[in-house]
Amino acid sequence: MNNLADYIQIFPSQSETLLENICRDYPFQLKVKKERVSKLGDFIYPIGKEIPKISVNIDSNEYRILITFLHELAHLIVFLEVGKQKNPHGARWKKRFSQLLHIFQEKDMFPSPLKEAINLHIIKPMASSYADIHLLNALRSFDRQNSKSILLDLPLNQLFKLKNGKAFQKGHLRRSRVLCIEVSSQRKYLIHSHAEVFPFEQFVS
Repeated sequence: MNNLADYIQIFPSQSETLLENICRDYPFQLKVKKERVSKLGDFIYPIGKEIPKISVNIDSNEYRILITFLHELAHLIVFLEVGKQKNPHGARWKKRFSQLLHIFQEKDMFPSPLKEAINLHIIKPMASSYADIHLLNALRSFDRQNSKSILLDLPLNQLFKLKNGKAFQKGHLRRSRVLCIEVSSQRKYLIHSHAEVFPFEQFVS
């Protein structure tokens, strides 16, 4: 029905059995992608006789992978229940995602520093985990590379590069994203405030 067993090692070890039990009867193909700046994972609706696809970013933080996978699994469950939705993050998806998180929370699959943030996310699940700053901050404490720079932490007007090599100047925060100017084109872009960045040594005042 699915290939979860091929990638079970990327999830927290204590969650493996529960994941396998929950997913046993769901048809999907799981794909593990290199880290993407714009998203943590996605759900791809099937075409014709294809089976649905779920992708997650490879990540040093196994709890971020688990939460992302449950987010996408909720999309799969809704699709199997009622088909493709006009609003993919509507009330039905929120209910299913909250239920999945609650199951894992109830089984004590998340460590104490994450539990409060997970409880809040269960009450008000968001279309993107990037939009929940409280959850993002809680997850950061479990990143293996705690020395990495986050856009939100940089001072205003600081120059930085993204992983794709493009250079920007930091502007002002707009909700969960930062309005930045690309150095080469002078075009403005909204970049997520928790994106990993590589600051220049020089600073524009």
